[in-house]
Amino acid sequence: MKKSISIYLAGTIKKGKDEEHELCWTDEHKTILKECCKAKELELVFLDPQDRSDDLSDQLSVFGRDMFQLFSSDLVLVDARGRRGLGVGAEMMFAKTQRIPLISWLPTDSYYQRKDIHFLGQKVQSWIHPFVYTLSDYLAPTLEHVASWIENELLGASCAIKGPETMQQAMSYYLETQLQFDHGMRELIFTNQKLTKKLELIQS
Repeated sequence: MKKSISIYLAGTIKKGKDEEHELCWTDEHKTILKECCKAKELELVFLDPQDRSDDLSDQLSVFGRDMFQLFSSDLVLVDARGRRGLGVGAEMMFAKTQRIPLISWLPTDSYYQRKDIHFLGQKVQSWIHPFVYTLSDYLAPTLEHVASWIENELLGASCAIKGPETMQQAMSYYLETQLQFDHGMRELIFTNQKLTKKLELIQS
């Protein structure tokens, strides 16, 4: 009997002819994933926010539909090949609050992964966008790698999936390793009673 896995496809949705050049999820991508998972007899069900016939003028309903699809998914697959908007970041955060496995399709030397980058006056090598890096359970350079992770990790009994504690852990890590060097932030924290209490809350 085939095992069914529901995958939410997060990425850019074309809103008009001006966005024809944008990198988006296609039927070809879905076919590649299905073919790669065929050997394990996996049935992939795609929850694609681009496939819909509901009233797009009802913004609350549109948001609710996307959240319901996310909530119902076994895996969130983020198309991180190019620059993405507000919605994708929010979807990634929501997935982690629900401890839903999240893979980012992140090709080498693409928009969110650079060999080196000049950022706020610093040169950073082997840079990956911090939100993509931290919220993803796996960074896949290709769709074939996505399929392999589903087969070997997601279906494995010992697969550890990040959850809401990820944000707390990241804050604690920053405070322990970098606050001492972050002079402006350090001064703000220790001269502002409210921020000092927030620090104590994280460290408690």
